[in-house]
Amino acid sequence: MTNQTTNMKRIKALRKKLVLTQTDFAKICGISSSVVSQYEQGTRNPSQRALYSICNSVEVTPDYFDLPSDHPLYNPQRMERKNKMDVRLQTNLLNQIDVLTKKNEELEKGDLTYSPHPEAFEEMAKLLENITKQWHWTFYHSPNPMSCSRNGKVKAINPELERALGWTEEEMIGSDILDFIHKDDLEKTKKALTQKDRNLTVRLKKKNGNYCTMHIKAREFGLNGKKYSNAIMTCLDEGCPDCEYI
Repeated sequence: MTNQTTNMKRIKALRKKLVLTQTDFAKICGISSSVVSQYEQGTRNPSQRALYSICNSVEVTPDYFDLPSDHPLYNPQRMERKNKMDVRLQTNLLNQIDVLTKKNEELEKGDLTYSPHPEAFEEMAKLLENITKQWHWTFYHSPNPMSCSRNGKVKAINPELERALGWTEEEMIGSDILDFIHKDDLEKTKKALTQKDRNLTVRLKKKNGNYCTMHIKAREFGLNGKKYSNAIMTCLDEGCPDCEYI
């Protein structure tokens, strides 16, 4: 019973660390949100299957719950596949940021046809901050190479893109995106940069001078003058030594 109680606390602590709501945590782990709530309230004991499902879905190993790693229910490969499927969650978070940012701007300009409650600004600001934290965690913990850019300049890259290309985030920040594109892919890249939604395949220059063929899905978000682009990438080079994780 003591172990079960400890695991309930660990589930809540893990969710808080990931900066996820109970609904989002449940969606990622394949558990209903009501069950997650019951776990955290201590009204329901998490089964071994549920604990392994959590391990298979987020970056935590079975020993976090004092479980063996050689159990047949533990499947770390499932976490990789599931995280790639949860690109939809990343997109959803970006959409929420976009909507809330626009709504907040309307409140500040007074463009709304109704008079908002004084607490509306504070409530929306808190919600926007929470969603932004979720997106930040997702960006830097994604198993997919990702980048964030603004006005054609690199603003951030995650550890997986560092691994794939060999450049560190510090080395790439502030650089022109086109500096890393193969010369034969420059024209289609320039055209793609004028679009809000981008879906293309290009060759990206690695630090060692070689090129990595990447399929890139990117989306622009934010308001005029403050627009950013978030890109999710997949290496298409079979047997690429730096991309064996894909």
